[in-house]
Amino acid sequence: MSHEEPKTRAEMLTDLSEELSDIGESRLRSRPVLDAPHDRVVQVRKGNKRQSLINWASNDYLGARQLIKQKNAARRSIRQWGTGSGAARLLSGGLSLHRQYEQRLANHLQTEDALLCTTGYQANVAAIVAL
Repeated sequence: MSHEEPKTRAEMLTDLSEELSDIGESRLRSRPVLDAPHDRVVQVRKGNKRQSLINWASNDYLGARQLIKQKNAARRSIRQWGTGSGAARLLSGGLSLHRQYEQRLANHLQTEDALLCTTGYQANVAAIVAL
């Protein structure tokens, strides 16, 4: 039975540095740089080359955000409401626009009330807390 001496801090840092370098070289994880807005097909730059890739990570399944009707509605909303509340709704309150939409949604679903969540994560947290 052999017993190895524990590695020194310097040896562990050297091993870790080498391992991270190998991961970087193998490109196991890299974030693409897009040359155009997110769409069903995105233009990605890799070094000096550009390539078109299908965007499987998009939440815009129908391509609706590119419709002129949607863009015009967004422009009107920005003029009236600005680009955001500046803080979480819990801290600074919500816009009357959001509350009106929640009430319309609750009426449509025939429920007592509704709550808008801006992300799937928030919806999951809200559901877990409610349960």
